[in-house]
Amino acid sequence: MLRFFAWEDANQDPEDEQETFELVNRFARRLGGLTRMARQVLALVVHEESTDFELVLRRFSADRTTLLSVVRELQKAEMVYLHDEEFDEDRGQLSLLSGALEGLYEMWDEFRGFCHDEKVDLKELLVDLDFSRLD
Repeated sequence: MLRFFAWEDANQDPEDEQETFELVNRFARRLGGLTRMARQVLALVVHEESTDFELVLRRFSADRTTLLSVVRELQKAEMVYLHDEEFDEDRGQLSLLSGALEGLYEMWDEFRGFCHDEKVDLKELLVDLDFSRLD
């Protein structure tokens, strides 16, 4: 993750870098256990920060039952949450959860920022599981 740490430029000590490295490895293993469509939906939500369920439905040309199943898969993995409560002001929105990143919500922002600044397609990391792009 040398490229990521250079981009981050946080002057982290080796122990902090090792913790981040281990976190990303655990996260990558969790991603590998998801279906490709779940990873594609996740990449879209990470890119957008939050997105409308109906938009995702149209973008993937998926039926509602299939997409709800994918969202449940992402919710179980603690990556994405569908606001569906009747009185939830964000009802119908997909939002990021940080459980898969052990509560470090800012890692979503860091992945997004790194990919933007370093001209790396977020899908290469999250969908194709090409974490070598961080090297």
